Amino acid sequence: MAMPSAKGVVARLTRSEDPMRRTILFCLGAVLVCQAACHADLLISGFQANINNRFYVGADKAFIGQPFDWSGVGQAADGTWATMISPTYFVSAAHYHPVAGDVVTFHEDNNPSGPMYQATVDSWYYQGTTNGTVADLWLGKLTAPIPAADHIADYPVLTLPNNSDYAGDLIYVNGKPNTVGLNNIDSIVTVQEPDAPAAPTKLTVAMQFDYNPAAGQGAEECYLEPGDSGGPDFVNVNGQLALVGLHYYNGGTPGPEDLGMISGSTFVPYYVNQMDANMVGESVTTIVPEPCTPALLAGGAVGLLRRRKR
Repeated sequence: MAMPSAKGVVARLTRSEDPMRRTILFCLGAVLVCQAACHADLLISGFQANINNRFYVGADKAFIGQPFDWSGVGQAADGTWATMISPTYFVSAAHYHPVAGDVVTFHEDNNPSGPMYQATVDSWYYQGTTNGTVADLWLGKLTAPIPAADHIADYPVLTLPNNSDYAGDLIYVNGKPNTVGLNNIDSIVTVQEPDAPAAPTKLTVAMQFDYNPAAGQGAEECYLEPGDSGGPDFVNVNGQLALVGLHYYNGGTPGPEDLGMISGSTFVPYYVNQMDANMVGESVTTIVPEPCTPALLAGGAVGLLRRRKR
């Protein structure tokens, strides 16, 4: 697969009357964070291996994601990501994902030498669409379901009543190389690319890299880099990881509306019905916090799990 260069590419954010409905215009080409030729680690403000690295092995390990189950986030040998949403099906980025025959490795815990499970990717797949235009969501399938006895998680998708309800939610961002940073959802935006200038079509989770170390703000704040595409964004709902995004793009925002460095992910909740319709014998689980407030989500709200039925 040819990987477009992200060098010199910027994104411009234009505001509509509703600040929660914005459009990102890609300038100078697509801004995809997959580039094989120059992989970089997830950019994390104040990065410390013992805090941000899932597989850190020192006695001083203080991994920020330790309270959660990361076993359902796997990678193929080429670094492409697979996040399980059922025992057989996973999601990733359409422009950078495991392909048929790839072996994806999942680790049962946060110990790289601990139990692991390896699964082979099937030839079946589905690529999400928005208004008839392909999106950057890839629904993949394993050749066989992961047995429950292997203790590999699959994740529910966070579904809130309105897109604006996601604004401000704290997200755990899993990027290369198995590191985790934090950010907050700025808004849910539509993406407009040069090949489809007439109609923005791809709904995404936009997040700013707006840390201020001098003021003690933005600890663990992160920004997506090449190689992170397809990795997941999670919200903590009552101690459980709930999926909200899959890494997609990055860029700067020059001009009078400068908002600093922006990166974003495919907005997974929008595609729940499509994924469900293309899963055979299994279905997407959704989680709806009670009550649905960003403040409670950041601290871990009580959530209602719903296994969808077709």
